[in-house]
Amino acid sequence: MHYEAVKTICDLEHRIDTQALVYGGVNYWPLCRLRLWSSLIASSLKSAGAGSDPVSNTGPSFQASGRTVVRPVGNAGSGLVSIDAVEDTLTAEEGMLAPDIMFFVRPEEYRDEVEGASFAKMIDSVYDRAHTYNRLKIELANPGTMAFRRRNPSLFLHAELAAQAATFDPPHELESVSALETAVYEAGLDVELSAQSLAEDMGKIFYWARLFEPLLTEVTPKAIMLSVYYHPVGMALMLAAHRLGIATSDIQHGRLGPHNGVYTQLTAAPEEGYALMPDFVWCWGSQTKHDIEVDKAAACNRHDGIVGGNPWLDRWLSGAQRSDETATLIEESAGKRCVLVSLQQWETPIPSFMLEAMARAPEQWTWWLRVHPLRRHTISEIRDLLSRHDIANFEIERSTQLPLFALLRACDHHVTFFSSVAVEAMAFGKSTTLLTDTGRAIFAPYIDAGIFRVANTAQEVIDAVTAALASEAVDQLERPFIDTRPNLAEAALATLLDSRDHGSHE
Repeated sequence: MHYEAVKTICDLEHRIDTQALVYGGVNYWPLCRLRLWSSLIASSLKSAGAGSDPVSNTGPSFQASGRTVVRPVGNAGSGLVSIDAVEDTLTAEEGMLAPDIMFFVRPEEYRDEVEGASFAKMIDSVYDRAHTYNRLKIELANPGTMAFRRRNPSLFLHAELAAQAATFDPPHELESVSALETAVYEAGLDVELSAQSLAEDMGKIFYWARLFEPLLTEVTPKAIMLSVYYHPVGMALMLAAHRLGIATSDIQHGRLGPHNGVYTQLTAAPEEGYALMPDFVWCWGSQTKHDIEVDKAAACNRHDGIVGGNPWLDRWLSGAQRSDETATLIEESAGKRCVLVSLQQWETPIPSFMLEAMARAPEQWTWWLRVHPLRRHTISEIRDLLSRHDIANFEIERSTQLPLFALLRACDHHVTFFSSVAVEAMAFGKSTTLLTDTGRAIFAPYIDAGIFRVANTAQEVIDAVTAALASEAVDQLERPFIDTRPNLAEAALATLLDSRDHGSHE
């Protein structure tokens, strides 16, 4: 699935001159790759998820807090605002307005808690490890998502205030778009890459880039970090930073894998790279760094990997992070063999053969079903699905809401289609059973090493889990997916900041 999608993208890259795809002096091919990748993967997931009862697929929502009073922080022209007096104090104490590193976070990243407050596990974990530097964490000002308590405080970019100091671009023309449309048509791809839709998105990117520029000019960070750059606002931030010579890094947030349309196989990247993409990708381990760099155009001097580890995982492995709420679930599962099942974001999250396996499993097994973060609203529907199949040996609410790493620490085995949880489980010594050949293609090295197993029928699921439960704890491969050596994060931060001093855009 992923290999085929990236191959399609690379084939297009070599059928047209992607360096001629320019809008206002900026190469828009990364936006095209994002569109192609999203569409091709969505089609594959829809096909792969067939064969069982579907559940609805609607996105998460935030309730408006009603708390909309904001106050400018620093120079009003920067567009920065605060909603708490305590944040004004922190601004002065932590040097937030003269940062070495600026972190950008989206509200949907706050899915965990630390010390009773919301925690964006990837951004905030790196933020904590950067405590020796001046730090600024920003979000977009939105009345519906500004008021909840954050473990690490944020300031907010107020679009209307920022617009007062911004200079906006006139609409530009998409160069060579007809060649792109022809190539997509000849390849038989059903993807929205029309001139109108691309121009609309590039217009949004240019608009947001101009809103970010007064802020970046005011606070002058040496580096910017975010997790998930591939959306219009993220690409706009990358563009604004590139214009101002500020080093940028995306932080790996999942498995990523050897074939990923927004990170790997940048086979046509120009020497100076793409302005819409980050300079670096913070990688959990050397495997991801290899995957990002191995097929990148040799002349391109940007978009490399930096191995910084997974600081969120480090918190759990070191014992700094706990989940007392898990104790109740573990107590209720006493005497059982607990199998954690990481579900995907599919319309049919549990295939028929998996339902049969759950129904036929030994009495001493219990299944901890963990619903995909973007599908938590479907828990009741999945519960009804299991009830229709007379399945009762499962837990779903708490195994979805409790911290993932607490569950991995406590479970006996892990099952998924191809979720990145599979490689995170290895850090806790747990193996994984992969459902369907999609997982086989993605995790071939781990299957070959005997760490993972593949099951395509109910009996194969039962046999694979039985074998895993009788096996010893697993080890990672020689080229680790998650590098747990100490001080990696600090070294990665130093590398990122040093790249700015030595001219990462040369």
